[in-house]
Amino acid sequence: MPALFVVATMKLAQKDSNGYFTKIVATIALAAFVLNITMLGRIFNIPPSENAFLLWAIFATLLAYATGARMLLGLGIILLAAFIGAKSGTWSGMYWLSFGDRPEHFFLASVIIFGLSFIPHRYFMDFLPIYRTFGTLLALLPILVLANWGYVSYLSFPIETIENFYQIGGFVLSAMIIFLGVKKGVE
Repeated sequence: MPALFVVATMKLAQKDSNGYFTKIVATIALAAFVLNITMLGRIFNIPPSENAFLLWAIFATLLAYATGARMLLGLGIILLAAFIGAKSGTWSGMYWLSFGDRPEHFFLASVIIFGLSFIPHRYFMDFLPIYRTFGTLLALLPILVLANWGYVSYLSFPIETIENFYQIGGFVLSAMIIFLGVKKGVE
């Protein structure tokens, strides 16, 4: 089914002038791909793995660039962040499904995704703000969580110290991002 929807997406891309229906069919292709991979894992009794996030992220990103769909790019970025967070969780000794228990796992994904916004895009200039927005959110949301619930941090300081550290860090990082945006004149 995903292959049929990808073919339908490419056919619609040639005929659809504003791309509305193309993007809908591309989103359905992504949903069918996710379901296929999930069902294949269940049929063949393959244990769940964080690597599926990477596969889904690649598929969503390829569809986004093929159709110019910013929503699909956002989904691809979220899936990539989940993969990086789960992988860094397993590197720290956690079971991969518990990667959300420690918000620091998303800092690496934030740096990588925000860094992708500095790669020049000749034809997809409207994708750059998506990378910057998600990169910023992937840094500031874990900081917000850690500033209020310091006990979920990897740091081994008193909880109040951890919370104060992340509160100050969130303020400084927000100010730096605002300064960078104003100075560069970016969205």
